Amino acid sequence: DMVPRFRKLSETSDGAVDKAARLLNDLVRAEVELENALGINRVHNYPPERPILPGDVRAQAEQDAQDLRDWLGLGGAPILDIVSLLELQLGIRVYLRPLDGKVSGLFAYDDAVGACILLNANHPLERLIQTGAHELGHFVSARRQPEVLTEGEKFVSREERYANVFGRCFVAPARVVRQRFAEMTAGQSHLTRRHVILLAGALGLSREGLVRRLEELALVKPGTWDW
Repeated sequence: DMVPRFRKLSETSDGAVDKAARLLNDLVRAEVELENALGINRVHNYPPERPILPGDVRAQAEQDAQDLRDWLGLGGAPILDIVSLLELQLGIRVYLRPLDGKVSGLFAYDDAVGACILLNANHPLERLIQTGAHELGHFVSARRQPEVLTEGEKFVSREERYANVFGRCFVAPARVVRQRFAEMTAGQSHLTRRHVILLAGALGLSREGLVRRLEELALVKPGTWDW
């Protein structure tokens, strides 16, 4: 029963999160019952856990994200299907269902059933990809701690900052972004909306997510998205 674990999180005291936690619990229980009835032995391919270390959490998150991409053999390929990657390559249980309100995704881990992620099917593809990568960050760094990602969340704790940076770096590695940016803007004096649209599509990012990543890598001036 995963629901009490989510209730222990101080941020998850509202009805929408409680409802989503119950849904995740029901989906996992139903799937495990079917597997047991059919004699299916689910195969996991989990990477080693990477606990968050003292020091620069952003630097560790970026390195861990790149290490996981290398471990999966992704190279510089964009992440256009996060569900297949999580479920088929890693063996994580992933569910897409329409969720209420501000809930973007939930993550939980149980020794008996493994890692489980629930994503909000009401969200656009680019946001689903980013949410899945964010929850993957929690799986890599602190998989025995349940987590809820909500809309407009402020990433204050080291765990949340790690997962937020991990998600961005896993979807859009620095080298790949720099290379695509250089190719797309060759011969141009400044970034245009056309560049943003094409780059976002190529990398599987939302337009805002792309510009924020460009700002983070100092490829454009701070405040470019707001402008």
